Amino acid sequence: MSKMTKNVMIKEMIQKILILNLSLVFMFFFVFGANFALAQIKNTDIVLEISPKNPAPNQSVRAIVNTSTTDLKKAYISWSVNGEKLSAGIGRDSFSFNMGSGTSFTELAVTIDMTNGQSVVKTINISPAEVDLLWEAYNSYVPPFYRGKALVASEGTYKVVAMPSVSGTNGKISSNNLSYAWKKNYKAQPDDSGWGKRFLILKHSYIDTSYQISVEVSDVLGKINASSRITLAPSSAKIVFYRVDPVLGIKMENAIEDGHKISKGGETIIAVPYFVTPKNLNSLDLEFKWLVGGIELITTTPRNLITVIPEEGKPGTSVINLNVENIRNLFEGVTEEVIVSF
Repeated sequence: MSKMTKNVMIKEMIQKILILNLSLVFMFFFVFGANFALAQIKNTDIVLEISPKNPAPNQSVRAIVNTSTTDLKKAYISWSVNGEKLSAGIGRDSFSFNMGSGTSFTELAVTIDMTNGQSVVKTINISPAEVDLLWEAYNSYVPPFYRGKALVASEGTYKVVAMPSVSGTNGKISSNNLSYAWKKNYKAQPDDSGWGKRFLILKHSYIDTSYQISVEVSDVLGKINASSRITLAPSSAKIVFYRVDPVLGIKMENAIEDGHKISKGGETIIAVPYFVTPKNLNSLDLEFKWLVGGIELITTTPRNLITVIPEEGKPGTSVINLNVENIRNLFEGVTEEVIVSF
């Protein structure tokens, strides 16, 4: 075989190899390029986010759609809520709407029509969730038939109750089947948190002016959450004096004030120590100390009751003073006095 013939054969072989390689490259881009084009319309490549994540009924919600596989600014995007188309436009990648008033799911759908004719739909179901925080004075005294709310004085105790409204796939979730994460002044309270722990018992410290109390409620999967926060600030205990009528009973409509005149036959006076703890006024934790004209009176049960009888033929004035203290709480006490005449 001549040298020229060998060169021709080698040249033809190289050409065949080049043609084969080009064919393989073409096939690679044809197959994987097609797959890449299909990947652009995959539902999993679409990220649909809402804020807040678990809105309450009637709350405003903002939705944003994102994807890294196509340019949304050139796509035609439409938004639907519960099957009703509410907004559409080129590059409309955000949308705001209001949740319904009920506890059922709200379906949010976004449809993206791309410039190459491909289309993709992303749908999410939104669970409404909210929690209210209520508080009450725990063991604070108010008189029977008192129309106001019992308050918490310094070193008194609060009871905070979480009232959740959280819905799952099977409807409203029982409050006992939810987890509660409590915080006091932004610090976690692990001993008070957990499944079904709707209540927080909190004793006020005299060194604190107020408390920030918050709770986060979640379902068993941790996907549905709701939170709430309140500020608790103590009030002051107070003593109010009333006259006890022999026939009508306590004259709650008229408190005894300075200048009150004691009748000649004497009067029975009752002291009402609003918001002291405990609410059982016969508790040995409470100490009552009466002074009339600077002289201490020893009272029996009920200890918040005294009878004042003026001395005949000796008109004048006197100071009635009462101090009520909880002997278990160093800084829980209240004092009040009134000047009466005879």
